[in-house]
Amino acid sequence: MAVEMATRGFVFSANEIKVKMHNLTNKYRDEKKIVGPSGGTPSAWEYYNKVHQIFGVYKSFNLEAIVVECTG
Repeated sequence: MAVEMATRGFVFSANEIKVKMHNLTNKYRDEKKIVGPSGGTPSAWEYYNKVHQIFGVYKSFNLEAIVVECTG
C-alpha cells in the first residue's frame, strides 16, 4: 500500500499507514456504537457514511450479523 501511495505522490511508511488504518477503524467502530443498530442517531463524523460504505459489509464491523449467525 505504501508503494502504491508513493506512486500517487503520498509518501508514508508502512507503519504510518498501519497506525492510520488502526485509528480509522477504531473511529468507525466508536461512531457505529453511537449510531446504534437501527441507525437512529446520525453520526456527526463527516466521513462516517463513506467509511460505512466500505467497512459496513464486513462481519467484523457488524456486531448484529455476528450475533444472529451465532444464535441462528
